Amino acid sequence: MVKCLERIKQNNDTRHNLTLRQAINLVMKALEDVSSKVTKKEKLR
Repeated sequence: MVKCLERIKQNNDTRHNLTLRQAINLVMKALEDVSSKVTKKEKLR
């Protein structure tokens, strides 16, 4: 997760706001996926 954020930060240094927004969207989607998986596991218990 941290490596992913570091990579995004490096990309932001070379590019601009549009890619920043895309990167944030990707991170948010990843977090949503993780949280939904966690809640599914908790429901199974």
